[in-house]
Amino acid sequence: MAAVATPIETATAFMQPKIVSKAFMLPLVTDAYNKVAELSSPLQTYVDTTVASLSPILDSGYTTVKAAGVEERIPTVVYTKLMEAKEQVIFLLDACYVLLPLQVVVAVGQVDTSLCAGLDTLVTKLPALKDTTPALYATTKEAAVTYATQFSAYVASFTLAQVV
Repeated sequence: MAAVATPIETATAFMQPKIVSKAFMLPLVTDAYNKVAELSSPLQTYVDTTVASLSPILDSGYTTVKAAGVEERIPTVVYTKLMEAKEQVIFLLDACYVLLPLQVVVAVGQVDTSLCAGLDTLVTKLPALKDTTPALYATTKEAAVTYATQFSAYVASFTLAQVV
């Protein structure tokens, strides 16, 4: 018997944004990603340790609250209303389970298409983004030095009496 895909599995299977692969074609994005990954990798051990130490505490707290018999101490009227609300939420979630993923796929596709068009426009207007990061850095530094030199020459052209 073949496995039947649920609507959520079907929806998430198609949610692979093209914008990510398009952005990673730019050397600047790839270099920035690699640098962030390199700088954040030492922090992974701290995150793992923190999660590992907090998980038993949270689990024991949940077990303690559940063992304390909180449900038995709630008045019958409140408990009944809570159960009715729970059933309504389950009904609504079931409805959303079928309809929402398909709507999300359509919306994500439209946003992805729009972002791809925007990135294409940006790269067209700024062709320097296609350059390697060192080349882009050198060009930017050169331009900044040129503008700073021109600005200092402009300011120096004024006499002290004109400035004051």
